[in-house]
Amino acid sequence: MTTLLESLLPEATTRLRALSAAAENVDWPTHVAQTRGWRKANEAYHAQQEAQGYVEMQHLLVALGLRPPLTPEVVRDVLQTAVELYLQTEATTAVVQAAQDGVQIKVSRCPLFDRFADPSWQGVTACGCFSRIDGWHDALGVPADVELVTNRKWDDPVCHIIFHLPDKRRIGSTPAPAAGAVR
Repeated sequence: MTTLLESLLPEATTRLRALSAAAENVDWPTHVAQTRGWRKANEAYHAQQEAQGYVEMQHLLVALGLRPPLTPEVVRDVLQTAVELYLQTEATTAVVQAAQDGVQIKVSRCPLFDRFADPSWQGVTACGCFSRIDGWHDALGVPADVELVTNRKWDDPVCHIIFHLPDKRRIGSTPAPAAGAVR
C-alpha cells in the first residue's frame, strides 16, 4: 500500500474506490451498438473510459490535497495510488510497483478480458485501460507515456503496462480542460 493511500481516511478510500465501478460496466456498449453500430459503441466506450479516469484522478488529488504541477516523484506516488484504488476491485486484479523511470502494473484479471475470452461475446474490441489512464494523465497535467509490454489478448498471462514518468521539463505541460468543459 502506498504512503499516500495510507494517509487517507477509510471513508475517503471507500468513496474513491466506489468510483471505479462505472469503469467496470462493459454491458452498456452493447446497447449503443444495437442502434449505432460497434464503431460508435467503441468510440463511446473509450470516451467514457477517458472521462472516468479524469474524474477518478481529480477526486484522488482533492482527497490528497494535491494540485498539479507535481514533481515526477509525486506523480509516481499518485499513479501507484490510483492503481491501488481503482484497479484492485472485485472484478479487477492488478499489482503495482515503482519502476526505474515510472510505474509498472500487471493486470491478471479484468472484466473486459473476461468478455473477450467468452466466444459468444461480440462486444467492445479494445481495452479501455489506456483511455482511462489517459484521463489520469490529463488530470495530472502530464503527457501519457504508456508502454504495453505484454497483453492477455496476445495470450500472455498478464497485461504488463509501464507508465514512464515525464522529466521535470514536461511536468504540467498538458493543459487541463477548461472549467465546465465536457469530457
